[in-house]
Amino acid sequence: MDRDMGRSTEWDELPYFKLDEIWEVFGYSSKSSAAAAIHHGDFPVPTYRMGRFRVADREVVRAYFRKHRSEGAKKLREMLRAEARSAS
Repeated sequence: MDRDMGRSTEWDELPYFKLDEIWEVFGYSSKSSAAAAIHHGDFPVPTYRMGRFRVADREVVRAYFRKHRSEGAKKLREMLRAEARSAS
């Protein structure tokens, strides 16, 4: 938010997440373990350098979680159907 004017600006939400903001979300025990995964090509989403920061595109991170949410919801529906069939 533009603190002087009290209104939002287009940069309220940057187009990327810093590694500092997301390493825990992806289940890493530390930022350094996430950095090692990036170095070895094992981090779940692509990252790039933005000045002195390692970042991941915000939309790519969101797409990753949308995909996994959708897959999880599908599996849950299948499990519930199977339970309903076995109960009847």
